[in-house]
Amino acid sequence: MGSKMSRNGGRASHCLSSVASYAREQLCFLDKEFRAQALEVFLAHCLTREERVAEYLCVPQAKFLGVEECSGRRRFVFYLISNPSKFREGDHLLLTPEKANSHGSEIRLHGIPLVWEEFIPSSQRLFMREPNTSSPRTKKLRRGLTYVLDKNIPQFFPTYSYSGWGLGILCSGLPQSVYLQRMLKGDEFSFPKKAPPPVVELNPSQLEAYWSAFSHSPALIQGPPGTGKTYVIAALACGLARQNKRVLITGLTHKSIDNALMAIKKADAEARVFKVSSTLHSAELERFSIPLINTPPKRKVFWQGLLDISEPLIAGMTVYSAFRPFASGMLQNFRRIRHLRPSRPSVLSEQYWQKILDYVVALAKTSPLPSPESYFDVVIFDEASQLLFPQALLAMVHTPHLIFVGDPAQLGPIITSQGLADRTQSVFEYLLENHSESAKLLTTSYRMNQELLSFSSAQFYQGKLLAHQSVQQRTLPVSSKRYRELLHPQKPVVYAAVDHDGATKESKLEAILVANLALELMESGLNPAELAIISPYRRQNNLIKQMLESLQMARELEFQLSDLVVDTVERMQGQEREVILVSLTVSEEELLEQDLLFLYDSNRFNVLLTRAKSKFILVGSKKFFYFLPSSLKTPVAVSLSPFPLYLQSTPISERRQPQRSAIQQLNVIKQWYFERKQRGEVVSATRLAMQLLRDYEKTSLSSIPQR
Repeated sequence: MGSKMSRNGGRASHCLSSVASYAREQLCFLDKEFRAQALEVFLAHCLTREERVAEYLCVPQAKFLGVEECSGRRRFVFYLISNPSKFREGDHLLLTPEKANSHGSEIRLHGIPLVWEEFIPSSQRLFMREPNTSSPRTKKLRRGLTYVLDKNIPQFFPTYSYSGWGLGILCSGLPQSVYLQRMLKGDEFSFPKKAPPPVVELNPSQLEAYWSAFSHSPALIQGPPGTGKTYVIAALACGLARQNKRVLITGLTHKSIDNALMAIKKADAEARVFKVSSTLHSAELERFSIPLINTPPKRKVFWQGLLDISEPLIAGMTVYSAFRPFASGMLQNFRRIRHLRPSRPSVLSEQYWQKILDYVVALAKTSPLPSPESYFDVVIFDEASQLLFPQALLAMVHTPHLIFVGDPAQLGPIITSQGLADRTQSVFEYLLENHSESAKLLTTSYRMNQELLSFSSAQFYQGKLLAHQSVQQRTLPVSSKRYRELLHPQKPVVYAAVDHDGATKESKLEAILVANLALELMESGLNPAELAIISPYRRQNNLIKQMLESLQMARELEFQLSDLVVDTVERMQGQEREVILVSLTVSEEELLEQDLLFLYDSNRFNVLLTRAKSKFILVGSKKFFYFLPSSLKTPVAVSLSPFPLYLQSTPISERRQPQRSAIQQLNVIKQWYFERKQRGEVVSATRLAMQLLRDYEKTSLSSIPQR
């Protein structure tokens, strides 16, 4: 392998006492997550169509236009006015005729399975593809017929899933198992070959991360918002290719992988870059002349070529696609050893999970699996803080030279079930506990001015994150006389306090203020594409959109609202805008208590704070900041009123372990409000919002019922 193993002695915060025990826990978690996802879909199917639409769980009307050939594969085209659902790229759906008004088991029995690929609002076209295993039901689609789109149930139990098989390889004693277990216990691998100079100019912290990633594995690079982590990935991939390495760029989402591949082509136009995917089309990749390997024959030739020719190249694909060479070998053996698969008892004991582990280990040991470095010499994980460890394993099995790029201070893995904390850690967080001293932090942000950056830097990045001199004094490029106090260019951070009580998943007062501020910014010259509106609930987002459209029509404004993003914070991670408007929405104590871990998640708040380049405006009720959960109403907390903070043993910025207690997460958001109040950045906007709402309702533009 061209590497040496070094002992990271004594510095691991918790070395695994038993990899097998950890694998059993992960199999149990995967099973729990599968069942939680399945239950969520079953419960959704039990609702009426109207109820599913109200909860954003289905698309009520999509007209089938026909099938077109694209890159040798069939693509199903639908006419869709807008997407009123949560569905996004890669979601597996079931289609039933609108007239049938199906619900419950009818959806699963008669639904036609397709995968959501791309929705283009400007042309009102939805493109879908067949799942990897084609279904004869697609023949039932009729041109001109309108269909209802619902979520499909997840397909695999752990014993059938790639993630479960990856855990089998981890415990198998195969060569991959040896180096993976050593890494989990705190060992590192060194690579003595000298790294080439980077093909692009890097700042000092980026350069330190660059040299470190060449010299040892696992390499951990924490890239806070705007610090150029994709730029560093591009430099690393190009440098490794110049060492005649075959480099894999991987992650969970096609978007992050595509961004990395395009950055690589920008850095070195001569680099051999490929994308392996089941998707049928990518205009952006074509613009950079990146070949798309998206059909089974093309993929077969590609993988065989990696075995036959050891030439440098850079390939991008998801972790699931990266596991294909291993999965194909295990599938060959799957039927032959099915007699070893244990039956599921009524009570799931530890002995049962040991039997499941024994089964997936036997599957790995008896399957014809490739040896390490057969296909790739180095694997770079983008957005590694969103990958669960079993997911990351699917690409970690390729080579011991592993580079993880992410930020555990931002949004982590999406989890449906309420698992234990150590089971829901990202692979980045888990490895950070055992390899914290060798982790590198990118410390220069090219996005936010220093004032916008200061709070996140202190709370999440040990005060080390600084704005680059080119953006330190960045200000809002437009000004407004109508809302001068809220939109003042010299005030990068503003909290607009709107007093209300009892609001749940929508607040008309907040929505009308946010809509008017957005329109004022656009009328003042801000490009709609440089503005984003974020709230925690889709119901509030839809209310804001409705008010924006009505106000635009009344004022006869001509700019394109389709360029304006109105969405949840999850959809904004990895993006940036000149101005960010946030609506907190909630003021009802019962919902604040119910959604405590969601609304007061400090990582989610960090993402909110770090999307803006020059202006961040937060609109909400003070009840959001003064709320005390019933479980934490201690004498200490109450005595700190009127601004209740909780005592904590260790400041967040000093903690190595990314997992935070509920107390610490609450304190982050309360501390933000307290600092705004001290610095005079709280603007009372209740009267303004009430007047705007009265004016809006007088015009008879709205048909929204009164709360």
